[in-house]
Formats: sequence, C-alpha cells, structure tokens
Amino acid sequence: MFTGTPEELRRLESQAAELGAKVADLLNRMEALKAGSLMIGMGRINGFGFVIHRRGNAWSLER
Repeated sequence: MFTGTPEELRRLESQAAELGAKVADLLNRMEALKAGSLMIGMGRINGFGFVIHRRGNAWSLER
C-alpha cells in the first residue's frame, strides 16, 4: 500500500498514466501491422513472433 504524501501519489499516478498511454500506442501500432492478432491474458501478451510474459516482478520478451 502507498504510504507517501498526496503530492507523491499524484506524481506517480501521472507517470503511470503516461506509461499506460505509451503501452496503448505500442499495442495499436502492433495491431496496425496486420501480422496477426494480439492475445492478451493474465500476465501474458502473445503476438506474431513474440510472447511477453511476467516472471516475478518483471516483464520479459521471448521470440
């Protein structure tokens, strides 16, 4: 649970929203390639020629 100040929380929320927008843009760009659909599941994103998955506290890419 977050235990910082309200200002710190707003700053972190803003940073998270910016990163989320970048992720959404990248997903849209991948879909635009029309090389196959993206399949997004629990802790996993499957795409044409790759899999991104969560291991512990990090995400990694497999080709």
